[in-house]
Amino acid sequence: MRQAAGLLLKVACVFLASAVLQGGSSLQAQAPASNKDSPSSPPVTPNEAYEKGVALEDGRGVPVDYKEAAAWYLQAANQGFAPAQARLGVMCAQGRGVARDPNEAARWFEKAAQQGNADAQRNLGYAYSTGDGVPQDKAKAVEWYRKAAIQGLSEAQYDLGVMYEKGTGVLQDLQEALQWYRKAAAQGFAPAQRSVGVFYEQGWGVRRDDSLAVSWFQKAAEQGDADAEFSLGSSYEHGRGVGKDDVAAAKWYRKAADHGLAEAQYNLSNYYHDGRGLPEDHTLAAEWLRKSADQGLAQAQSDLGSCYENGDGVPSDFDEAAKWYRKAAQQGLAVAQMNLGTLYLQGRGVSRDTAEALRWYLLAANQGFPLAEANVGYVYAQGLGIPQDLSEAAKWLRRAAEHGDPEAQTDFAGLLEDGRGVPTNHAEAFFWYTIAASARQQGAAEGASRARKSLSNEQIVELQRRSSDWIAQHPRQSGRNP
Repeated sequence: MRQAAGLLLKVACVFLASAVLQGGSSLQAQAPASNKDSPSSPPVTPNEAYEKGVALEDGRGVPVDYKEAAAWYLQAANQGFAPAQARLGVMCAQGRGVARDPNEAARWFEKAAQQGNADAQRNLGYAYSTGDGVPQDKAKAVEWYRKAAIQGLSEAQYDLGVMYEKGTGVLQDLQEALQWYRKAAAQGFAPAQRSVGVFYEQGWGVRRDDSLAVSWFQKAAEQGDADAEFSLGSSYEHGRGVGKDDVAAAKWYRKAADHGLAEAQYNLSNYYHDGRGLPEDHTLAAEWLRKSADQGLAQAQSDLGSCYENGDGVPSDFDEAAKWYRKAAQQGLAVAQMNLGTLYLQGRGVSRDTAEALRWYLLAANQGFPLAEANVGYVYAQGLGIPQDLSEAAKWLRRAAEHGDPEAQTDFAGLLEDGRGVPTNHAEAFFWYTIAASARQQGAAEGASRARKSLSNEQIVELQRRSSDWIAQHPRQSGRNP
């Protein structure tokens, strides 16, 4: 069974205006084009010019015209009208109606922010946070976020909470972060509501309370916040703060998946694949897996490679399997590195290349991935495309054995029993055979019976005690060999 992706905490600071259109003429070249209401007509007040700009930008009673809106904002902004300066800054930052110009955007944000405009203060904080139009300065970002937050702007309160949570531009202070998240959450700002939920779920700056976490996730999820929908799905999946309910988990994962969240798409794929909370459907599972993989989620890419390798929900296609394993492997995912190595060893979907196979196995093995450690050992033990080296094989099989791979435990015990690559040691052989036998690994029980013939009763009792302690402390792994 494939494992669901873990909870991920995501934060973002964005400009307040939502639409983003690139291009447009330069700010300096613009002027209102309407003959009826233009600067050549009788003068209008800065507020009137601003309202005309808002109507044109938002399409209130007139067709949307960003270029014309920017011209009206410019007229009001040049007269020192802060709301117009703030909106004009956003248009410059996003390239709507004017050519994108982060420096000009920051200049207008500064003018409006100095007059106390909260939206501009928040956007100027964002500019300093990202270095967009001004030199990056996290401390100044905090300063401007704080000014806007104190005025009650929920987005800025959330941004300030993020800075305290991450310790960015300010000393990390989880209780202070939670305070600002609470202020924004109380105003109904969904990302802040989800963050309050995460703090309760994790016990950050507050006593852990899964039920309260779920209630905050619910508030944000009902507003369509994808991260909160995912968190709520995870709560139902694992029974945290709410009764375990696969149907409800699938429902919320689906909502987050429909909003484009890669982790939710991955988990929804698992639910379809395993028939949990949804009818089992491997074709739909593969479709959602591809959506997640296309967004670059490494685990989804690896699982999609496995689908193509095994013909699971898609036609078997080793070329596609190799392609998706490679994408995940290049992101450092150990299981994908191992599986890509196996394709190279077998010449499926790629030209057979034992050196390349060993290279990918080693990349995974050096991350402590036991199945890859075992495969490196098998390559050396069998001399697959390289000179046989039982000493090196024993080294890697021991690592895999210590990381819980039953097949590697049995094979390493065999080397110890026969004195191949390592000195003969029947006691250690018995130890590893006994551990592997507890996992019902083929040949392990027989190996233990052979090894015990060379041991005293006292040795056997002590080794059984050691093996029982080891089993209690280590999870079992399932083997996968070339």
